[in-house]
Amino acid sequence: MTLIIGPAVEMRRPRKAGAETQGGAYLQASELTPPWGQRHLAAAFDGDPDAALSLAVALSDWQRPLMVALMYRARVPPAAFRVVLAEALTQTNEYDVLRASRGWRQFVRWCRYAEFPIPDYLPEEVTIFRGVSGPTRTEAICIAKLGVSWTLDRELAAWFAWRFAPDCKHLPIVASTVIPRASILFFDDGRSEKEVIPEDRPVTTPVVVWEDTGEIRAAYERVLERMDRNRRQMFEREGQLRQGERDPDVGRVRKQLISLLRRYAGKGTAEPSR
Repeated sequence: MTLIIGPAVEMRRPRKAGAETQGGAYLQASELTPPWGQRHLAAAFDGDPDAALSLAVALSDWQRPLMVALMYRARVPPAAFRVVLAEALTQTNEYDVLRASRGWRQFVRWCRYAEFPIPDYLPEEVTIFRGVSGPTRTEAICIAKLGVSWTLDRELAAWFAWRFAPDCKHLPIVASTVIPRASILFFDDGRSEKEVIPEDRPVTTPVVVWEDTGEIRAAYERVLERMDRNRRQMFEREGQLRQGERDPDVGRVRKQLISLLRRYAGKGTAEPSR
């Protein structure tokens, strides 16, 4: 599937889906959803964020982007749509989400419709970083320009730059650019990655700010230690939540948190809760 890459899209208010469109999208969503997720489907399509989270957790990685497309087609209320799109972006390869959207313009519409909150502490002009590696410096810069996900964390970008560089015998670099805060489509810090998706793709004139291999590798090691600490803390928190499951006041949200903590810690797919 060829992705359409172009300038920022002038956003229009999405038209409300007709009953026939909603019904068709719901029927397809029902066929897509595994048995253990069926009980959450109707409430998720009605706009319940908790049900949407349970539905997203029940889906496999390849199913989430398709569910996002169906929920947008049905114009599921933004609060519920936002939950499923966020799960797809953080738990599934973002390029699978782009393929499901059938182009960058539609992906931008999805993100704007979801109304992702952007932190108030960010300045009007935001510096973002992307770590990549390539056979040559020029190719690495081209890869960075076409990237979807960036970060506010320079050292984390170095971690991504070094991650596959040794095995591929590639040159690691960290590229940076400055974007308006208003152009941020998506921000997530659930894994302490300070992930940012900017509206413009390719980004304008990224500058290489780090290409010393030794320094990038050292930053990689520092971030790796930080990730290990975060993972241990997440599993400790999971144990605390499990101890509270016998409390009659504990509802499904706590169980969902346990599942999400496990997945964030391992960056994998949780076992379905049947």
